[in-house]
Amino acid sequence: MKIDLSFTPSESGLMKLTGKRVVVIDVLRACSTMIHALARGCKDIYPCATVGDARRLFRQKVNELSRDAVLLGGERGGTKVKGFHLGNSPGEYSTGVVGGKTIVFTTSNCTRNLAFIKGKGAKEVLICSFTNLPAVAERLAGDDTDLLLSLSGTDGQMSLEDAVCGGMLVDALRKRPGIVLSDSARTAYILYANYRRNIRRALLDSTHGKRLLELGFRDDISSCSRVGRYRLIPTYVRGRVAVARA
Repeated sequence: MKIDLSFTPSESGLMKLTGKRVVVIDVLRACSTMIHALARGCKDIYPCATVGDARRLFRQKVNELSRDAVLLGGERGGTKVKGFHLGNSPGEYSTGVVGGKTIVFTTSNCTRNLAFIKGKGAKEVLICSFTNLPAVAERLAGDDTDLLLSLSGTDGQMSLEDAVCGGMLVDALRKRPGIVLSDSARTAYILYANYRRNIRRALLDSTHGKRLLELGFRDDISSCSRVGRYRLIPTYVRGRVAVARA
């Protein structure tokens, strides 16, 4: 298995993905929020690259299902989009709010990353954050298919917290026989090694983490840094994120 890593969506958009497994990572906060929502009983999530796309798909899903069955969630600039039901804080997505619901979701970085990957022939696309990383690592360990870790970054730039998360996944897989690491995967592993004893510090040190603190989202930092909180693994198939079935 060759493990490659892209630090930004634009990098992954240039790569050939046919037949590869792809792991999409966005620690702060979209992947963490989607994992949390699904763990709290959300039925499924439809990521959209733009606010306009999300509003249009929301209206379509309301017509297909019902107004009570669909929620509109996401952010721009870290804060909830005006008129949306939910923002991008995991804590907003409680069982009482999202249980049994479909969520149409758009964020500044991760949902654009998924848009780059959609339709490019990947064998499987998994959603990963610190909160479900051990479960993702176990799933990947049973397959020799080449792997791309696709980091979502922040505003088109590398994100420290995503790189550390990618490095943790590299560490979990690197000792298997036949593993070949790209230079970018090795770089992420080195960053992870620096923070392995204090994952929360990586989030606090990151540019995006500092921005979220300024916006008052300190609780999100703690929530998104909890390694192995959930065992579920969401997959992205034909524009829809849902819990993978064994």
